[in-house]
Amino acid sequence: MKKGKMKKLLAMVLSLVMLMSFAACGGGESEQTKNSESSNNGENGFNDNEIDSDISNSKYKIGDYITFGKYEQDNDTSNGAEDIEWLVLDVKGGKALAISKYQLECKLYNEERINVTWEACTLREWLNVDFINSAFNSTEKARIPTVTVPADKNPSYDTNSGSATQDKIFLLSVDEVKRYITSDVERKCGPTEYALANGADVNSNNGNCWWWLRTAGEYQNYAACVDTVGDVLDYGTAVDIDDIAVRPAMWITIG
Repeated sequence: MKKGKMKKLLAMVLSLVMLMSFAACGGGESEQTKNSESSNNGENGFNDNEIDSDISNSKYKIGDYITFGKYEQDNDTSNGAEDIEWLVLDVKGGKALAISKYQLECKLYNEERINVTWEACTLREWLNVDFINSAFNSTEKARIPTVTVPADKNPSYDTNSGSATQDKIFLLSVDEVKRYITSDVERKCGPTEYALANGADVNSNNGNCWWWLRTAGEYQNYAACVDTVGDVLDYGTAVDIDDIAVRPAMWITIG
């Protein structure tokens, strides 16, 4: 074969190889992009039907529901305590911030109507002693870190917010509930049968109850709360009102 024809043949072969290589790279890149986009779907927003019972699973997202711990909920103690469902509000640093899906209890913010802050109220003590020991076994309690809970001030009133605390279980503040649960619809919450039996006052029109926040209210013997239609009430209500429900919150170590 002459040298000229040999050069042309080699050039054609080289061009064909380069073309095939480019197509292969392009196809792989498209598939990778497709997979990346697929994995990002549902990154935010509430996934009402998604329940993840494995707390060591690091793939759950903000808006997921997980199960962790057990607490009496159907008001039938003969069948044992039920799994607690939690709504994931934030995920960072290997931990997830979660709040109970339902109002689990009905408790006073404080046993007496006195000037009080979250730091000194009896509900804080109940959550970090009675509730945590009742709802979680030793392995689960080891997954609940002690965190600094800030003494967030009331955005509307100049009441004393006390000092930051070190807690495992806590209530959301006014600022936090507005930040993490941004709409009235999402803040509406119903009680368990057990919370109802313990005195939670349900709205007959929608089946929801008020629930406590940790922020001091308009007066020092008031605490802020969320009402039955999801409004955040900065002015709050008296700390010894006995028909307001409790939605515990906590950080959980993912794994």
